[in-house]
Order: sequence, then structure tokens, then C-alpha cells
Amino acid sequence: MARRRFGYRYRVRFSDCDAQGVVYHPRYLYLIDDAFTEFFRWAGLDYIGMRRDGLFDVQVVRAVIDWKAPARLDEVITITAGVPRWGRSSFDILYRVSRGRTPLAEAVVTYVAVDPATLESRPVPEAVRAALPPAGARGRRG
Repeated sequence: MARRRFGYRYRVRFSDCDAQGVVYHPRYLYLIDDAFTEFFRWAGLDYIGMRRDGLFDVQVVRAVIDWKAPARLDEVITITAGVPRWGRSSFDILYRVSRGRTPLAEAVVTYVAVDPATLESRPVPEAVRAALPPAGARGRRG
């Protein structure tokens, strides 16, 4: 069976756009947050269930975005994701936002794994490490 890469497709809505008619720059963080949850789901991880069961949660500690081209109303954009770095209790996810083959933005977000109840740092679970593919890799789904 062919392997495919994670891709979260999103159609730009009127509420995403600013007075210039392009996606307002802070909206990218909302889209990336949506992609985070979908990335976990795609990888076979129940992020919501892990939080509920007290097994795993994250806090964002850093986000860097480089914009390359604007996205406009009603365009379909795709956000891909992969993990370029693992630490003991932290990891980065590289997100690439594109319209077809046109790159629109690239973001690196650093997450710290925390205890859902106390929000204290804890090691990233091995199940999470094993499920999330490296940046640029093809995943297990498909």
C-alpha cells in the first residue's frame, strides 16, 4: 500500500482575511493549532483522550513563522507537518503551508510535554515519539 504524507486541507474563509483581502497573519497560528490535532489523529494518536486520561498534554513555548506568499479568500491551502527535533520533554513540529506547489508559510513550533493536571514538564511518551514522522518523511497511513 502506498504511503502518503500528512496534509490538512483548509478553505480560506472571509473571517480569516484582513482588509487587504489576504489571510491575516495571526490566523496562521489558529490553522497550525488545528493541524496539530489533525496530525496526531492522522498518526493514530488520540490527543484529546490522552489529555482526558492524564497521560499527555503540551504547552507551546515558541512559535516562529516565515511568510512567503499571501493566501486569499476561498483558496484551498494545505498544511503539512513533521518532527525535525526531539528532546527529552520537548519537540518541534515543522509546519509548511502551501497552495498547490506554491509555498505560503513555514512555521516551527516548540512544544513541551506536560502533566495535564499540574502542567509540569514530563518526558514525551514513547508512543508519541514512535507515531509522529520526521519532517519530510512519509507516514504510515494510507
